[in-house]
Amino acid sequence: IDFVRKIKNSDYRKRRLLEDLDYTIHQMYSIPGPVYDRVGGTTNVKPDRIIMLLDKKDRIERALKKIEEEKEIFNSFLSSLTEKQKEVFDWYFMQNEKVTRIAKYMGISFQSIEQYNLLILRKFEKILIKNVFKHMP
Repeated sequence: IDFVRKIKNSDYRKRRLLEDLDYTIHQMYSIPGPVYDRVGGTTNVKPDRIIMLLDKKDRIERALKKIEEEKEIFNSFLSSLTEKQKEVFDWYFMQNEKVTRIAKYMGISFQSIEQYNLLILRKFEKILIKNVFKHMP
């Protein structure tokens, strides 16, 4: 359920990260170049600032990559579901409907919805495990 919530908010998170990335890159390029008082003298360059911005840029890029990987996992999960499973998944996990209302709407028993939910969760676990092992060295 947490993963589904994360995916539901991923477009918003991605948009915010892209804005942060643009602003960070703007800050990097707006740092003034070194100004020397005399040869061998001190400069006005603050290396810590550029290092902090580079680290922030790297963190944002990793977060964007993670969002894309999560969407890929979610899409492969959705493609593994049958039409009825997708319908139950949408009602139960995406729209937070109660099992009794879903059963009434679909014209099947409460127990059938519970079985669909169990099947859906098992498929999701398989997809997650498959992707965890895919990223291991």
